[in-house]
Amino acid sequence: MEAEYVNFQSGVPERVALAYADGRLTEGMYGPRVMYTLADGRKMFLDPDVAAKINLMEIQPRQDFWVCKLKPAGKGQKTRWDVYLENPTPEAGETPLERDLRLSLNHAQRQNAQRQNTTQHHVSAATRTEKTTPDPAPEPPIRVQRTPAAQAAAQDLSQVSTLPAWAGTLVSYTNSVVDAYAQCLQHAAAHGLLVKAEDVRSLLTTVLINMSDAKKGAAGR
Repeated sequence: MEAEYVNFQSGVPERVALAYADGRLTEGMYGPRVMYTLADGRKMFLDPDVAAKINLMEIQPRQDFWVCKLKPAGKGQKTRWDVYLENPTPEAGETPLERDLRLSLNHAQRQNAQRQNTTQHHVSAATRTEKTTPDPAPEPPIRVQRTPAAQAAAQDLSQVSTLPAWAGTLVSYTNSVVDAYAQCLQHAAAHGLLVKAEDVRSLLTTVLINMSDAKKGAAGR
């Protein structure tokens, strides 16, 4: 019985899971291709650059992920392939840009959680290691005389807590946007030179404007 092959439809995300971590490089009618054996027994053929995305995302065997083929309507334009770790279908009322931002933030959060788990593992292992040398005797504290500029800076910092409520809200919202932008940049870095910081900033600004307009429209109903 011949194996079934994945037939990608333009704009339709295909849910797949690898049987093995690596694919096999083959030569096809239109050049080199990477053949993957899937967990359900099917075969999947992808271009080497798409296979590189899967390797970069460190997708493991039996782990579900989605591959979406986007074929432009115009002639002469290259087909785009996207790889997602979760279902990329937009939620109700969600624009494609909002969908991409949501998936990027989720991916960044997963990466942060993995890094934190790795750090905690190393710290735990270090604390279990027996000390071979005694701790050095504590040194006497050193008193540092603050300069007038340092005293003024400390005074400015002490006034942050006295901000009015509206200013505190502004600071909180701005910090949240900065955190979101930083996480988006981390995700964009995984794509190398394909996604620039200016593109991420433009996407984030557009999504914020769309979300603000949507909230205003909902409040006016």
